[in-house]
Amino acid sequence: MGLQTRVHEKLGVRPPRNVDVSGSRGLSAQNIFLFLEGLPAQLQHITLDSVVVKDPAFIRFLEGRLKAAGKGGSALNSVAFAEESLSRLEAPEVFPLLLPLLEHLCLKGNILGRVGCAALGEAFRSGRASRLRTLDLEETGIDWHQLNILLQAFRWTWCPTRLEAVNLYESLYQLEVLLRSFQRSDVPVLLENLNLSGNPLGDLGMNVLSRLLYVLWCRGARVRVLKLRRCECTEDGVEDLARVIRGGWLSCLETLDLEDVARAAFFSSFAEPEGKAFPFL
Repeated sequence: MGLQTRVHEKLGVRPPRNVDVSGSRGLSAQNIFLFLEGLPAQLQHITLDSVVVKDPAFIRFLEGRLKAAGKGGSALNSVAFAEESLSRLEAPEVFPLLLPLLEHLCLKGNILGRVGCAALGEAFRSGRASRLRTLDLEETGIDWHQLNILLQAFRWTWCPTRLEAVNLYESLYQLEVLLRSFQRSDVPVLLENLNLSGNPLGDLGMNVLSRLLYVLWCRGARVRVLKLRRCECTEDGVEDLARVIRGGWLSCLETLDLEDVARAAFFSSFAEPEGKAFPFL
């Protein structure tokens, strides 16, 4: 039994499960990592900032947690990056080591760019993100081009991933062939919470997203929370989303956030009155 465990038992103090080391002014990265390395295996959630993420020791920390998780010695399953702490430069190194650990990932306020989106997509394509249930991409600068980069990574994925989608430019026939293949797959998709708020998706991005939601349903996902605030789409974009709902592919939805989106056009796509048809709004 280690010294740390004996101290916890002697003092009767439960080890922390959630730790926030963002905004740690005055502390060097070396001191922060000394603190992180001393945290117990029961740690479940951690919030990080650029001081930690941009230090080479962060990669070693992730490697250690990943190795421990493989032996059942790490409970870490949730990570949030403070705003402007992760960039396209760190993403290709961080995602392959981090995503195998996680069920919840928050990237809010971190501009990923095409390189970062490609790195995230590759993590899904390779199966490293197979446990992910919550993905927060609010204000990450994703437009329809970058969203399409993500979707292309899932296009021919047959390994256990949680997200599948198709290229925006697929013909309807090719799309249906792909969807039928996904429907026959026994691999479950467990994504429940998706946040794309504050991104300039536009109508093309909503079209890509609607295809994604359809494929998720075909793979067994039951999305419960979908946040699309301030996505810069018009009536045409919300019509694509309404089509997904009318088809029954979001029947488990509990929260749908359409702040500053064309809500009137969305509701007009349905015969039911606003309050009666959409208890989740």
